[in-house]
Amino acid sequence: MPLSIWKKLKLPTLNDTKMVLEVADRTISKPTGVAENVFVK
Repeated sequence: MPLSIWKKLKLPTLNDTKMVLEVADRTISKPTGVAENVFVK
């Protein structure tokens, strides 16, 4: 989920992470944080 949507929904704060993701097309993504205990309907 994009961070902008996370902030608009006013969900709990994210836990810091030091993760770097490299996807199939060789682009690199650095997640802002990890969410825990988020209920999905």
